[in-house]
Amino acid sequence: VLTSTPIIVVFDEVVLGVDVTSFTVTDGATPVVGTIGMADSHTFVFTPATALTAATTYTVALTNAIQDVYGNVLAPTSYTFTTQ
Repeated sequence: VLTSTPIIVVFDEVVLGVDVTSFTVTDGATPVVGTIGMADSHTFVFTPATALTAATTYTVALTNAIQDVYGNVLAPTSYTFTTQ
């Protein structure tokens, strides 16, 4: 992943509750500062305030504060990626 690439999460249905506390990006234990934007009702974009560090592994975490329009909560999940 390039260090300037925004982080995009796509859900298969409309969700609520996506913000900087329920969609986080960390470099180890250090939170990455950034903003969350909504591209559409299914797609959210985290844009870091500064470029990510090269050759670094980041973790994206999504919490159970995210839910669908019927109140079904997301099971907490995370994934990692490494920058070039």
